[in-house]
Amino acid sequence: MTMTIKRPVEFLARIRCFGEPLQTRRIRLDSEGYARVWDSVASHYVVTSLSPKQRQRLAALAAEVQS
Repeated sequence: MTMTIKRPVEFLARIRCFGEPLQTRRIRLDSEGYARVWDSVASHYVVTSLSPKQRQRLAALAAEVQS
């Protein structure tokens, strides 16, 4: 399932990443489909490895935010 993102979208989502437990994090999806997660240690968005299911879920949330 591919969703088209027209412009970068930022939103909050509960996600597990950086080897940490499930937490609410700031997410940014860009028009190329890359999901970036806010890294509070680095103080910027970073690309992290997400499962295909996580990427699909985030794309669906981004589509909701855009509408």
